Amino acid sequence: MKKLKQDFDDALSDRLGKYGIIVLDTSVVGLDFFPEFAKT
Repeated sequence: MKKLKQDFDDALSDRLGKYGIIVLDTSVVGLDFFPEFAKT
């Protein structure tokens, strides 16, 4: 979960940084995955 959050933070920072928006922290809660996704 920690790696997923870091990847999410990095991607969000990259996208929003282009508009001068700085992401300090995010909170990832309530993740549900389709069974097909969880198998991979």
